[in-house]
Amino acid sequence: MSRRTRGISIMSRRNRAIVSRECGHNHIYSRIAGGEKIIGDQEKEYLFKLITRYASGFFVTVHSFSIMSNHFHLLISEGREDAENATKEELLEHYRSIFGQDAEPPVGRQCANGETIPDPDGGSERLRKRLGSVSRFVQEIKQAFSHWYNVKNERKGYLWGDRFGNQQVEKGDAGLVSSAYIDLNPLRAHMVASPDEFRWCSMGLRARDPVKARKLLSLLPDFEAQMPLGQREAKYRLLVYRYGLIPVPGKASIDPKLVAEVESMCGRIGIADLVSFRIRNLSEGIALGSQDFIASIQKSLGRKRIKPRRVMDHSELFCTKLLS
Repeated sequence: MSRRTRGISIMSRRNRAIVSRECGHNHIYSRIAGGEKIIGDQEKEYLFKLITRYASGFFVTVHSFSIMSNHFHLLISEGREDAENATKEELLEHYRSIFGQDAEPPVGRQCANGETIPDPDGGSERLRKRLGSVSRFVQEIKQAFSHWYNVKNERKGYLWGDRFGNQQVEKGDAGLVSSAYIDLNPLRAHMVASPDEFRWCSMGLRARDPVKARKLLSLLPDFEAQMPLGQREAKYRLLVYRYGLIPVPGKASIDPKLVAEVESMCGRIGIADLVSFRIRNLSEGIALGSQDFIASIQKSLGRKRIKPRRVMDHSELFCTKLLS
């Protein structure tokens, strides 16, 4: 059960608050238990595939993401109203986009003895609540990753720390700052010189594979909405680069020369850069081959370890200055 209060959905379990899409967005973040840096390149790739797969079926909109060595970030908007208005056929189509064309959703409540008590509507309302829930979206991604990781590494037990965190983000400047913060995570952690170079963040995905990026990601709806999509993407890239110039104690800042180059292109990515980003994101300059092969090379050379990140207070930053 849930109730809405001034645009916020209050979930009955621990009163988890999810801001409605009419009012803003949700900055989701979750960390590995104990802060262990276990999410290597192969793990990042699998977690990215899970995010893509579940986003195709849940009624959520992903605006930005980054997958780090011991945590991940998502900026998403909820779509509960869309789920509430979906037909039974649409709900089934969404479910099967996650679990396969032959998958059948639960049609009732399963008892401890294995028997199923059928729902009067054949499970439609159960599926509607499931696919319209931000909490279930994140929970199922984490559970699927934990299962895969435990089987792969022959381990048991919990993988993630406490329940995922959610910073409720207001529309407008706050949403843009939160999105830029997420895309700058790998840069701030000294992992790359620019966010375009990091394979497992939204900026890196847009640089490497614009078609796949547009299927998964949606720019914040109130950001330069009157512009064509390509211009909006370029202007957002420019905003992120300028935001990266702002010094953060103990963290990396972007090279002003790189910002000047982006400004000279008005935020657009040139053909040479596009080819470079694709190669760099595949092999990071070490090798060219399958993800498993590259991961083994990187492991043998040793990967940089980073500390957990704290959610930045963005109340004093104004995106209008970054775009002026």
